[in-house]
Formats: sequence, structure tokens, C-alpha cells
Amino acid sequence: NGDLMILGGTTVLKGMGGNGSAGVTTFSSATNKVTKQTPMKYERWYGTAVTMGSGEVAVMGGRIVGPTEEDPNGAKSTYATVPEVYNPSTGWRVLNGVTNKMAYGFQAGKGSNWNYPRAWLAPDGKVMSFGDDGVIYSLDVAGTGAVSVLPQTINRRAVARFGVMYQPGKLLLGRYANTVQSVDMNGASPVVKVEAPLSVPRMYGSGTLLADGKVWVSGGSTTGNVTTGAVYTSELWNPQTRTWTMTASAKKMRLYHSNALLLPDATVL
Repeated sequence: NGDLMILGGTTVLKGMGGNGSAGVTTFSSATNKVTKQTPMKYERWYGTAVTMGSGEVAVMGGRIVGPTEEDPNGAKSTYATVPEVYNPSTGWRVLNGVTNKMAYGFQAGKGSNWNYPRAWLAPDGKVMSFGDDGVIYSLDVAGTGAVSVLPQTINRRAVARFGVMYQPGKLLLGRYANTVQSVDMNGASPVVKVEAPLSVPRMYGSGTLLADGKVWVSGGSTTGNVTTGAVYTSELWNPQTRTWTMTASAKKMRLYHSNALLLPDATVL
């Protein structure tokens, strides 16, 4: 209906962020107003929301308490490993049937799957997510929910890589270093393929689906959220040829919290 739901975020303690928020607000495009809604059960900083075909919203991942160096109270990190679902008519329900703590949590040496889980609605009505550890998880939001581990795997993911659904049920995912893989979710089981790599690693870069079905990747850095290694060039992936083409160069760096959005006139902001 053109409205926007804004979920979670971080609270500020003694001038520092670090603890998650359970707050929920909605923005009405008709009235141009923001309205506070019933909060989630779990605080979620860096959670992911996926709109379901039913109109419900599934929310997963996020951090409840931040790391010691950011938390003035010195608490250890905790994570929102149990998803929730919002129904516009009945409100929130917690998916207590999801007991796999790694699916949306943390395990040393394997990954931080709580950190903006890379998740999309699959054609079978489930939510498929791709962990830092290379494990593919399938979330069923019916009832109290259930999550299963699929036999297919994908390259491990480094911090803040792009992911785009470029055709219905088909994903293009940036993974570790400059590696790229595609996932076709349309069959009985996902099909994972290695695609041509990016020209350079792009931490904190953006992937944008263009009006002609190509994927444009811009911004980011080879070394993280620092000026050294900032990538000014951009590149375009063609799903027909499965190849990348170098495109325009930016005048300013685009790093952490940058974004790129397709506009109605087919240009990118």
C-alpha cells in the first residue's frame, strides 16, 4: 500500500550506540506521518525484515546487547536468534519453533549470521538466508515457525557484501573478497553457481537492479570503512552473458551506510 515499516535499530547510552531497540514505527505515504507501533519482543540492531506474500512481515537476526567496547555497562553481546512475524490484523507472534541458534546468531570462527541476515522470499513461500558460514537456511513462518539447513552451500561471506534478486527467485550475491555467486531458488532445491568475479572487493558497496534487468555495483572499499582503498569505479553485470563491464567512475567515495536506489526514470540515486 506504499507504507513503510521501520524496525529495530540501536539505543544510545551515555552518548554511545550499542544496544538494540525493539521499537517499531510506520510511515504513511498518504499522510506523510510516522506512527509508533507495538514493539517487537526482541531488540534488534542490524536485523532483517522480509515482506511475505501474505502481507505479513518476517523479522530475523539482530543484536540485543552490543560488544563490551561499545556498551558503557560492559555487558557481553547477545543476539536475537528467534525470528518474529508481524500480521497487520493480529500483531506480533514469536517463532519459538526456530531453535537453530546459528541461523540468526553468532559462532566464533563460523560467522555473524545475526548481522543483517541476507534473506529473501523464495518462490515456495519460505524465507531463504545465506549465512556468513556458507550455510543456506530455509525459514517456514507458519505457526510457531521452523528453520531447516539445506544441503547446498555457498562461499562464506565477508562483511557488508551486496545481494540482489535480479529475476524472480534468482539472486546475485557478493561473497568473500571479490567472489560472486548466483542462486536460483525456483526449483525443488536451490542451484548455486560461481559467477565471474568483481574487478575488486567492495566492502560496503551497493548492488542495484536496473530497469533493463542488469545489476549495477558501485562504491565500497577494498579495505573497509576507511578512505584507503576506496573504489570509485563501478561495474555492470549482464544476466544474459554472465559478464561484468566497467562503467562510470564516481567523484566521491561511498562507504559505510551509503546506498544506491533505482528511480522511476531509470536513473540511480
